[in-house]
Amino acid sequence: MLLDIRHETLYRYAVPASYSLQYMRLWPRADGGQRVLNWRIDAPGRRWAQTDAYGNAVFVTSLTDKHDVIRVVAQAKSNVGRARPAAAARLGRAAAGFCPAH
Repeated sequence: MLLDIRHETLYRYAVPASYSLQYMRLWPRADGGQRVLNWRIDAPGRRWAQTDAYGNAVFVTSLTDKHDVIRVVAQAKSNVGRARPAAAARLGRAAAGFCPAH
């Protein structure tokens, strides 16, 4: 099944901020039965990517100019099918040890 995904996050500040640091986990994983065909993220500021302790891609953006709005849009096309048995077992173990970000 082909999925076309669009996620938008909008931050509005009552008083303009002079510095913001955002850690976003918006990349779809390419494992199990999912294959990412296309992915992009639009966000203001200086941007870079890193990987967290669980192997998830983390997108980081830093804004150092005054701002009262931050708009982040992530878009992806993904092909999702049945997970291969070995991949499904691996995903099950990973989900059992999942720890949400704070």
